[in-house]
Amino acid sequence: MRKTLYILLFLLIIGCNKKEYPKTVFDSKKETELLIKEFLKDFAYIPNVTESSKGVDLLECFKEVETDRKFFTSKELNYLKMELANDSLKKWTAKDLPNVNLISDDTIRSKGKFEFIEESEVNLFTFSHPIFFRNGKYCIFYEEYKCSMICGGATLYLFEKKGSNWEIIRKYCEWIN
Repeated sequence: MRKTLYILLFLLIIGCNKKEYPKTVFDSKKETELLIKEFLKDFAYIPNVTESSKGVDLLECFKEVETDRKFFTSKELNYLKMELANDSLKKWTAKDLPNVNLISDDTIRSKGKFEFIEESEVNLFTFSHPIFFRNGKYCIFYEEYKCSMICGGATLYLFEKKGSNWEIIRKYCEWIN
């Protein structure tokens, strides 16, 4: 009985002296906000951005990422590809992108994408949602723009979190017409 009491007392003392370390929780919503803010800082105007995140060439561009075996593991590539495929089901909201003119899919469908661009005389952008990996240290982000039926461009970016900023460290599938 006395041994049991000593063991319980010993366990209680060890349990009370156990240090609790703060848990770091990755906040993807906050980091998305920071990334978009950083990305848009060099825009000379407020861009028109589609509510839909489905880029025409997104999965095609990802093929270039898949060849970068020096940076990405096979597991990461599978995860990123799956997330990019699901990204087309998501939509941006005005709360997500406060510093853009968010254009609804219905508006674009009712006028036609290129008719809308011609009428507004401004490029129409499509942004993927950032996909974070390696505990939020890196993310990929796709930007596509159209300025007419035969004019446009796209880039798939790899960002790295450095301090409190997101920095572009690589670009994939960069094209301009």
